[in-house]
Amino acid sequence: GAGLSAVIFLTVNALPRFLSPARKEVVHHGGTANLQCRAQGDIPMTVSWRREGMPLPLYNMRYQIKVTNIDDSVSSQLTIHQSKLTDSGKYVCIATNPFGRDEIAVYLSVQDVPEPPRDVHIVECNSRSVKLSWTEPLDNNSPIWYYAVSYTRDQDIWPDIPESGEADAHTRLKDLHPSTIYHIRVIAVNQLGPSPPSTIVSITTDPEEPSGPPLDVTTTAVGPNSIQVFWSPPHLENRNGPILGYYIGIKQTSGVHEGRFNFSTLHTSVSDMQPQPYTITDLHSYTQYKVTVQAFNSVGASPTSKEVTVTTHQAPPGGAPGELSCSSLTSTSLRLNWNAPPSSTHNGILQGYRIFYRRLPPPNDFLYENEEELSHEVDEKSAVLLNLQKYSNYSVRVAAFTSAGVGVKSDPVYCHTAQDIAGAPTGIRCALSGP
Repeated sequence: GAGLSAVIFLTVNALPRFLSPARKEVVHHGGTANLQCRAQGDIPMTVSWRREGMPLPLYNMRYQIKVTNIDDSVSSQLTIHQSKLTDSGKYVCIATNPFGRDEIAVYLSVQDVPEPPRDVHIVECNSRSVKLSWTEPLDNNSPIWYYAVSYTRDQDIWPDIPESGEADAHTRLKDLHPSTIYHIRVIAVNQLGPSPPSTIVSITTDPEEPSGPPLDVTTTAVGPNSIQVFWSPPHLENRNGPILGYYIGIKQTSGVHEGRFNFSTLHTSVSDMQPQPYTITDLHSYTQYKVTVQAFNSVGASPTSKEVTVTTHQAPPGGAPGELSCSSLTSTSLRLNWNAPPSSTHNGILQGYRIFYRRLPPPNDFLYENEEELSHEVDEKSAVLLNLQKYSNYSVRVAAFTSAGVGVKSDPVYCHTAQDIAGAPTGIRCALSGP
């Protein structure tokens, strides 16, 4: 028989289907993020966006959605202006038509410079180094490359941020100066740049003994037995702590007292003030001394300064000439001889000798008036006294003198001028005594 035939119309409906897998978008803070999705399927087809399961707040002017029909597909672009860190997260693009739905995730990462390092604190401190640590901050979606640790003595002046560093959340600052206040801050650096600085931490390094001596040491003699010493503090960078005082050392350059320095201590109240002159007393006259000065702080003493030499002033001799002898030369002159005082009592350069002499009264002459003591200077250790009274007794003493004055007189010796031929009688008168 005749065959049967029929026309059958088959309609195949296409559900929405996204053409690409989930992906990640990255944008810098403040930039514009463009999130796109494209779905194929039968129309009519709608596309919507959700974040964390919630519709987007399209009333916010920062969000814009643009839908474009392209052949058998629909493209949607979500634009977020002036991106913020809080915009980071999972966004879901949902395509729907009468036959079904599909969705795709787009992950947005808004990156920014790191947050400031937190809890910066000192772990260890000594005179030349400081160890510090901190808590790693949020990296704001961009890994931290390194930390820049800056330190300064002046909080208004900071060094430039270095271009490299360590990624550890701790470090040790070296080559610092003792007894110095340092201000320290830490900055985290990632691909986008440096973070704001951390809270500033201030620390004072431990002191050390001064590394440099006092400066400009000079001396001057102010008398035969005293000198004054002048100096300036060590350079500021060599003090290594507040200067609490000075040791002033002195020694003779020769003689029995030559040897080690004998130090005196001078305490000061303000370390950076110019020290007052220091007077050293009870010294020997006309003696050469060497002087040195050390500064000290709470840890120890500095190196000694350069030694300076000073000579005390001359003084009158402290000893008398010895072995004074006297002999009659004529009836009107006496010869004197003596030895110099001991050299240890010269107290200067002997300029000569002064002879003190006085005529003494004859024995049992109670009406005799004492004569004034006379003096005579000579250069040698002998002398002849002239123009004396004949056959008279004299008291004689000798003293050496320097430019500073006459020294100690010797014990007196007694000398007698020689007798002389009697002179011619005078005032002779004659008287007739008989016829």
